[in-house]
Amino acid sequence: MPDKDTMSKAHNFSRQAWMCALSTLLLNSSMGSLYAWSVFVSPLERELMVGRTGISFVFSVAVVAFTGGVAVAPYCYQLMRGPLLLVTFSLCSVIGLILASFISSLNPSSWWFLVVGYGALFGFGAGGTYSVSLQLINIALEKKKGLANGLGIGSFAAGSVIFSLVFSWALTYITVQEIFFIFGFVLLGVGITVGSLVWVSGFELPKASADQKAMPQGTPTIFPLLWLGFCCGAFAGLMAIGHAANFIEAYGGTALMITLGVVSVSIGNAIGRLTAGILSDVWSPAYVAVLAHLISLAGFILLLIAPGPWAAVISLGMQGLAYGFIAGAYPSAIAIYIGVSSYGRYFGRLILAWGVAGLTAPWVTGWFYDNFDSYREALFAGTAFSVVGILIAFKLFYSIRASTTEGPST
Repeated sequence: MPDKDTMSKAHNFSRQAWMCALSTLLLNSSMGSLYAWSVFVSPLERELMVGRTGISFVFSVAVVAFTGGVAVAPYCYQLMRGPLLLVTFSLCSVIGLILASFISSLNPSSWWFLVVGYGALFGFGAGGTYSVSLQLINIALEKKKGLANGLGIGSFAAGSVIFSLVFSWALTYITVQEIFFIFGFVLLGVGITVGSLVWVSGFELPKASADQKAMPQGTPTIFPLLWLGFCCGAFAGLMAIGHAANFIEAYGGTALMITLGVVSVSIGNAIGRLTAGILSDVWSPAYVAVLAHLISLAGFILLLIAPGPWAAVISLGMQGLAYGFIAGAYPSAIAIYIGVSSYGRYFGRLILAWGVAGLTAPWVTGWFYDNFDSYREALFAGTAFSVVGILIAFKLFYSIRASTTEGPST
């Protein structure tokens, strides 16, 4: 039976672990505000007299910068401690938001403040913070790697939903510039507070991939399968999600149906991310990935065999859920099968698959619609990507089982 001293240390460790996890979740959800961009599109078009293409370009830059921040962050572990790194990336986002707040209808060239500020700096800072937060959460909750990923990834998605509502409400009282300026200082306060709490918790970023020594032989070879499966799942999901409102409108949906469809995507995405992480602690993440691709496939087939507005609404909800499962299962596989210490480095590579899908899937879907005057061909393409994803996920499961059976290398 453990003595009181041992029990006390275990209790303190648990308390410090949750202090680290919950504080980084707060910062992560705050950075999810980056994806509340859509509420600013119309006001910015009116303010800057810039077309939809010019305003959309800002968010494209943000997506690329976010991906770059996630990829670069693990290489900064050797340069500074985790708390300081969180504050540094947060400061990058703060500077970006404040710069974006200086846009003016009287100065047409101030559009570049938006590109550099919101797009490049806010995007890069959010990506770096996202990566560091996920790494710290995985270290703090090492015995519950799936839960750690579900909470970390889900909080970011939840933040985008919450701040979409908050910013929409705020726009009825203040301007976009004022929102950027005020939220920049809010983010600064959150970043400093979270950095301080993480420092007090005592958890740090790994200086080297210590997990490599204990990895089952052949485990690193599963990463190409993770990358390809994640890319197929993200591509299939974003083909639908990237044109959510247009899908429902094309099938004769009303304004209410369009709203329900867009909301169902966001809710399904958030639920899927959290649930996938929890299930990955119970099942193999590969099984969770198979389930995700199957849900996506069912959503596409539903709309193909029963085209209509309500079928489109239901299909989009299924795509949101599947996309959330994809976003939770594949990163969980990195933590569980490749190792917590290697998580940031491999996650930085995995996110490139999302970047590829994010930049191409919406465009491909639009190309199908422009050339065929219908989304039917895009649905067939999404079905194909879902089927390929299922096959890759099954291959991933058998590769993991084989490498685990072989045991540690000698």
